[in-house]
Amino acid sequence: MNSQSNVSQPAEIVIGKDILELISSAMYVDPLTIYREYVQNAADSIDLARADGVLGPDEAGRVDIILDLAQGTRSVKIRDDGSGVSNSEFAQRLTAIGGSRKRGTSA
Repeated sequence: MNSQSNVSQPAEIVIGKDILELISSAMYVDPLTIYREYVQNAADSIDLARADGVLGPDEAGRVDIILDLAQGTRSVKIRDDGSGVSNSEFAQRLTAIGGSRKRGTSA
């Protein structure tokens, strides 16, 4: 008998808006290091887009960093024209903590 057959599965996984902050605070001594990680992820996404043929081998790719410093609404947006992540893949990656696609490891 499968020991997991008695474990009920949740109908839906709900991810709170603070999850990235909670996870990243344990990973980085300096919270600003997360921005370097996001820029590196954008560069990796462009590399993947080249490998998948979405971008040509000579296309530079683009990473935009947008700072909104309006009073009371400060935000940073980092976007790229790389391969992107679907909603379902995003949810899967966010709930499979500890793996790295780039390193070939899974959670």
